[in-house]
This record gives sequence, structure tokens and C-alpha cells, in this order.
Amino acid sequence: MRLKFLYVLLIVFAVDAKAQSLKPGEWRTYTSMRLVQDVAVCCDSSYAWVATTGGAFRVSLSNPTDTILALRRTDGLSENDLTAVAADAQGNVYIGGRNGGFDIYHSNTGTINRLPDIQQSSHPAKTINAITVVGNKVYVATDYGITVYLLNVGVFGSTVTQIAQLPPEDSVRQVIDDGSFVYAATAEGVAYIASSADLQNRNKWTLIPDTVSILSLTSFHGTIYVGTAIGLYTISADKHSLVATSLPVSGPIIRVIASSDSIYALDVSGTLYSSRDGISFLSQNVSNIAGSQATAIAYAPYVRVITGTASNGICIAANNNVHAGLYPSGPVASSVEDLTFSPYTDQLYVANGIAGISIFRPINGQWQAFEAGSNSTPHADYRRAFFDSVHNAAWISTFGSSFYKVTGFDSGSPKWIQYDSSKGIPRTSNSGFTVAGTPYLTPSGDIAIPIWAMDGRGLTVSKDGNTFTSYQISVPDYRSWGGVTQDMSGNYWVSTEESSSPKSIGVYWLRTSDNAFGTIPGGSGDPLVDPFDNAVLTDQDNGIWVGTESGVQIISNPDAILQNLDPKFAVRTVKFLTGQVVRCMTVDGVGNKWVGTDDGIFVVSPDGSDSVARYTAENSPLIDNAVRALAIDPVRGEAYVGTPSGISRFATIFKRGHTDYAGIHVYPNPVVQTSEQSPLVYVDGLVAGSTVQVFTLDGKLVTTINGTSLGSTVTWNGRDALGRQVASGLYLISATSPQSGENGVAKVVIIQRP
Repeated sequence: MRLKFLYVLLIVFAVDAKAQSLKPGEWRTYTSMRLVQDVAVCCDSSYAWVATTGGAFRVSLSNPTDTILALRRTDGLSENDLTAVAADAQGNVYIGGRNGGFDIYHSNTGTINRLPDIQQSSHPAKTINAITVVGNKVYVATDYGITVYLLNVGVFGSTVTQIAQLPPEDSVRQVIDDGSFVYAATAEGVAYIASSADLQNRNKWTLIPDTVSILSLTSFHGTIYVGTAIGLYTISADKHSLVATSLPVSGPIIRVIASSDSIYALDVSGTLYSSRDGISFLSQNVSNIAGSQATAIAYAPYVRVITGTASNGICIAANNNVHAGLYPSGPVASSVEDLTFSPYTDQLYVANGIAGISIFRPINGQWQAFEAGSNSTPHADYRRAFFDSVHNAAWISTFGSSFYKVTGFDSGSPKWIQYDSSKGIPRTSNSGFTVAGTPYLTPSGDIAIPIWAMDGRGLTVSKDGNTFTSYQISVPDYRSWGGVTQDMSGNYWVSTEESSSPKSIGVYWLRTSDNAFGTIPGGSGDPLVDPFDNAVLTDQDNGIWVGTESGVQIISNPDAILQNLDPKFAVRTVKFLTGQVVRCMTVDGVGNKWVGTDDGIFVVSPDGSDSVARYTAENSPLIDNAVRALAIDPVRGEAYVGTPSGISRFATIFKRGHTDYAGIHVYPNPVVQTSEQSPLVYVDGLVAGSTVQVFTLDGKLVTTINGTSLGSTVTWNGRDALGRQVASGLYLISATSPQSGENGVAKVVIIQRP
């Protein structure tokens, strides 16, 4: 089968600027680029290119301390989970991904060509395992076989889906071409074919069978070296068998490369072997030097071997110095368990599971990583991260090690205080084993944390941030407590996350006047549609929103618990979310509810009656539809989305309103309109609930914009009330709000061009 050239998407990307507030509609992606899958060196040996599970990056070999260029999907790549990279003699860089993404970065222009043929093909397995450039051909080794990209014409050529007697669409680990033969590494052995032959003719291929997997190939001084699962071999002169080399290694050789004078082999333990004659080998443990398990190697003159690692980026030995831990700024890991944004510190706090804690500062775009087990950060499975502005501390919930109060994150030397059974915190059935849920700061300034308590004391609360009091919220048994909120009467509502053991039931309530408690069960015939309730929050009307694995429901009369011990609750369903698996919820600066699901993000109006927006990986740059956490920066109007693949950040117009109109302004200004384009005009710096009117200089009303349900920003489409583009000229903007006794005034210039 021949893959047809479908189309090329040309993208010019911009490197992150120092100013970090995003423009409305702008997106950024944050991933960890510490796990390296492949490394390549540019033709002039000036840069190393690195493919990682979070994107690609480029490092200067002459000065490794120079700024690192990072590329992710929002910068133009087809995907972030990358598996292969190679470079040609013209300075082009070829980047392949786990889902078949194949892109070309052009160094001379700083642009990216997306070539979607492989990603959009019908092959069930599309992973690109290796890319090799030979002359005008780029050999792409994939999980379905081999595809060849032709440089001289810029199209895909042959696609090989069956080799010799191997099964159809058998995986190929790597392809090399020594000018006479093309060699393919497979699980069943090494296959080869004459370079001039038709690669798609399976009968032209010859298989050198072997009982172990072939992992890597290279050509050195006319001999083909083969890295296998049991050591380093060569192909015999008659091409009938594999011959063991003198390298005394019986384990996997995961990479083998060659320079003009040496061959290098990397084994699974991280030991690098080098030889000038293929007989005598020197060894060095590069994992120890790089600070992490070695995963990939590349060669560059003067620098020699560049090492990619599993958790520490790449390591370069240059100018008699070792530069280890080279990777772009980002979270400690891509997978996100939880994240929260604190306007108090202007920082994002991220729980990255067993990897540790990450902190992002949007003011300068920098990340700080606190790796579990290092820099005084305890070994733990970090599940929740929350900053408490009242007690000036972060609360970090874990699975298995209780929870922590942390101060000093800003200084880079945090102080961790552990709260567990030794301090009176209830525990689960295992001695000393405590599981903490999502921390919550009450309107009165108390910190409340759900606890999987064996004795039923599932909620612990502190007024001073030091001493906690635990409350009984269920019968003497523990539950998989998740989130907690407090209604306007001061009573607590606690959800139970998805769990079969202990069994999830629904939502529990605690009446603080007498510590009575009860439950609102979920399931067939129950008030709630589902027992798995992953999130709760209180809205502006004192409704309790419950995010379940079958949608969102609102308990509209929580004060029913004040009447008697058998309250009757009024529960209504948010219709836009029926059947959705809800994982998290939060509120933006104007009261809209953001709901994270297994199928993207839903934004609904403050009362749940209207759908405001929907974001998925298909209709936006959202990194992953599996949304696990949401956080809102209410001042900038920016949303942070935590997923298993990384973090998406984007700007909205839903900013919290100002107290006055002192900062009212319009942008862009001037506004250039054509018959085809009419850019949105943003009126910012408003008091919440503003009505905005546009006037001509002679006082004629052009249009009225209803911003009564918005905060500091509204938009104008540059048209009058009848939908017609306005004429060139100066226009006056007037804003009023019931929350302010003054008017806001601004000016904007409209320029009409043919």
C-alpha cells in the first residue's frame, strides 16, 4: 500500500515570552520533558534534539547553558508523546510520536510541517519507533512496518506492511541503509533487502531468524552490529546468521550507534561500551554520570556521546564539563493528580503522584519541582495540593502517609509537618495508614480535610492550622472520602469517590449545631443518580453541586438538615451533563461552573441552566480529554487543566470584576477591519455586571453589550445593533454597573480597510 500525500500544515511557532499573562483564547501546554525516548544531533553538530514523553526540545552543544527551545502540541507538533527524532544534512529535524504523529521542523525558518498521513492511516498500531535519514530518504520504523518519506519531492513513498514470511503489520524497531542493503530490526530477527529493490515486495526480503528480539542496528566499518535482548551481535559475512561479539554482556543492548572511528553500545543497566575495532571494549556507567537511568544515546564530535535518561533529561560532556539534567522548565511529571491556583501567592500548586509536587509562577512562567525523596520532600503518593491563604501554608494530601502542612515553598526550602495517627488523626484499618482527601478552606477560615477514618470520624477540621478536631460523619467504618464543602449555614457536605472497597455510598452531611450526620445515597431509586461522587461545591444560591460518575446534580435545599433527622432533599439534574463521568469541578471569576470529565470540559452558567462552553482535544488545543483537575486564576481569567498527559492553560474572558473603573481600557486599539475580517474588541477593567454602550462622537448609540453576567471583560464584534460593520472613526465606550456609583469611559479607533 502506498500512503498518499494528504496535506501539509505549516505552523510558525513563537517561543515563550517573559510576559506570562495570556491573551484571550491563547493556550499553553506544560509537560515534563525529563523522560527521554530518543536523541539526535544536527548535521553541523551545533544542537542536540531530544524526543520525550512530553514533547521535543533542542539544546546547544557549544553552550548547554543557553536557553532550551521546547516544542509541544500547542507549538505546532502533532502530539506530545514522542518516540523518535532524526536530522538531515539540510538542517531539517524529523519528529515521530506514539500515535503516529510525524512532523518536520525546519531550522532555517523555525517552522513545523505536520504530515498527518501516518496518524490518519487505518493501521491499528501507529507508533513510530525510529527514524533514519539516508540521502534523500527518511526511513520510518513503525509498529505496522516501514514507511519511507522522500525528501527530494516532499511526499511519502513506499509503505511496507509485510516483510518476508513475517506476519502482516509486524512491528519494526529500527531501519538502517548502508548503501547496499536496507536492514530492519524485528522481534523475529533481522530482515534485509537490496537498497535498489522494491521494499513493498515481501519476497525480496530475507529474514535472518533469531529467537530473541532485535532492539537496535548500526553499520560500522562495513559490518552490521545488532543489539539484541541477550547481547551484541554482528551479521555474518554470508548474511545467514548472527555472530556473537566479544562484548561480555548477556542482557539487552537497547541502543547501538557508530561514529567514524568508534562503535557505542548501551545496555539496559545504563553501561556504555565503546570500541574502535569491534573487539576490545571500554565501559562506563553513564546512568551514574547522568543522574538517572540511561535510555538513549547520540554522538557528536568533540562532545562525544550524549545520554538521554528516564527522569533527568539529557547529559552532555562539553568543554571538560559535565552538564546533566538538561530539560525545559515544566512540572516534575506530566501526569496530574490535582492542581489548585492561589491568587494569594499567585502560584499554581500541582500534585504529581509518586513523582512529587510542582509549583508554577505565571508572573515569570517558571516551574519549581519538588521531587519525592529529594530536597527534603518526603517519599509519598501526592494526591491533592492546596494553598491555605489564612494560615499561609500549603496542605498536601497523600495516599498512605497522611497529609502535610508545608511552609516555605517560596524560599525553595520548604518545611514539612506531617499530620498522622501520632497526632490524633484517625486512620484506616492498617496501623498508622491514613488517606487524606481534598482540603477545603471554609468561609470562616477553617481548614477541613476528609480522612479515610476506620472509626467513622471522616472529617478533620482546624481553626488555627495546627490542632485538628475530627468529626463522626458515618457509622464506625471508613469510606473513600473525596471532596468537602460547607453550605451557607456552616454545615459540611462530604463526597465519596469511586471505590468498591470501601464501598462508596453517595454524599454525607454533618450538622455542626449538634454534630448529627446523615447521607444522601446514590444509585438506582436513590436521590442521587450515582454513588460515586468525586466532587462537591457550594454555589451562590446555597445549592450543593455534586459531581457524580453519571453527571452533575444540585441539592437545592441543603437547609433541610436543620429541620429534622430525616430531611427530604430537592435534587435537580444539570441536563447538559447527563451521563458524563465527572472528576472535578470549580468556579470561575463570574460564577460559571467548570466541570472536568472523562470527555473534556463543560462550562455551565452559575445556576446550571445554560451551557456556556465545551472544550475537548478535538475542538481545542486541550492536551487530553481525561480531565482530572481544574483550577481558575480569577484575576487573569485563566484556566488550568490537569490531565494524565500534562497541563493545559488558556485565557478566557471570565475574569473577576474590579471594584471601580480606574483600569478600564480597550484592546486592540486601533482596530483594523476589512470586509472579510472583523476582529473582536475587548473592553477590560470593568466592574462586575457592567452594561457597556458604544457611542459615536456626536452621541449616537451604536450598540449595547450586556455584561451583567460577566466580570472585568466583555467583547464587542465591531458592529452596530443591526450587525453592520461600523465606519472608520473614534468611538466612545461607556460602562455602568449596579455595583458602582460611577461610569467607566474609554475610547477606541476603528479603521476600515478594503
